[in-house]
Amino acid sequence: MDMGASGEGNRLDDEAFQLAFDKCSGGQIYVPSGVYLLSPFNLTSNTELYLDYGATLLATTNFSAWPIVEPLPSYPDTYNGGRCGPFIGGTDIVNASIRGHGTIDGQGAAWWQAESGSLPYGRGRLIEPMFCRNFTLLGVTVANPPFWGVHPYACDGVLIDNVIFKAPVGSPNTDGIDPDSCSNVVIRNLTASCGDDAIAIKSGRDQYGREFNMPSYNILIEGGSIGSSRGIDIGSEMSGDVYNVRVKDVSFTRSEFAVRIKSARGRGGRVHNITFENLSLDHNVHGIAINMNYGSNDPSPPLDEATPHVYDITYRNITGTALNAGFFEGLTESACHNIVLENVNISARRFECYRAYGHAVNVSP
Repeated sequence: MDMGASGEGNRLDDEAFQLAFDKCSGGQIYVPSGVYLLSPFNLTSNTELYLDYGATLLATTNFSAWPIVEPLPSYPDTYNGGRCGPFIGGTDIVNASIRGHGTIDGQGAAWWQAESGSLPYGRGRLIEPMFCRNFTLLGVTVANPPFWGVHPYACDGVLIDNVIFKAPVGSPNTDGIDPDSCSNVVIRNLTASCGDDAIAIKSGRDQYGREFNMPSYNILIEGGSIGSSRGIDIGSEMSGDVYNVRVKDVSFTRSEFAVRIKSARGRGGRVHNITFENLSLDHNVHGIAINMNYGSNDPSPPLDEATPHVYDITYRNITGTALNAGFFEGLTESACHNIVLENVNISARRFECYRAYGHAVNVSP
């Protein structure tokens, strides 16, 4: 059924898209080839948004059209009681999906240039399902988010497969996919190049994340190619815990890091039962890293609920080239424990290790 969208990209198609969602109470919304300029909107339960070849959803750069929504409960309120909502959202929905071969373009450049004090509520995420069950993102290209690209928040059952994510090198905070306090997540065959982390697994920040108390766990990242970016990270916002994560069969080319765990004093939380295996590196800056002092120069405090802990981390079958093989840096009051390296051979000039303990077999340098 034709809802009357122009698909020309020079005027808003909000009315036609809203009509499509209103009429589709479960089923598929088909978007043919064309450029659709849109204000932010929400997905609905049991509905698939299908973008055909040549279809582009273009986010409006009229900042006032983006809604102001409640702060996330697991993060401090830094914007006076609100934050900029996402381009594509959806809260407490089930079985929602975005699929096809088209593109979702956030037109982030307008936001990046305006960041210096002119955005009272910060920059919005591009796609942000919240408190959802069974969310799928399949086959599409996601580009140029104002802030983080795909941010599933407090979701159970997330599948992201064969997605291309791209943003210019140096574009601020343009993470690709950030599962945050999510469980049972599969990210497969991602191709990414961006200004920040290609993937960052999170679970809230500092006391807010600990009080929210919703970990990220049972996460598989499999296959794919990571280009210019900061690689695949856990943290630094990991205060609600991250565990049972496996990253395998991924290639990294000219990324700042391949895989990194990062935390800081004040975060609290635990990162454990993490496996990185069958990874290939090609001219990266760093290979593997654990940084428990990320962005922090605070003096060593006593052990308390704000002390982060990292343990039971395995690196297996990792090869390739990097300027530096990497580093492990635990805290004086909380060293990294049970770090296992097996068949990790990176052609690089050095590897540094401080306050990290475990064992290594067939490792160089």
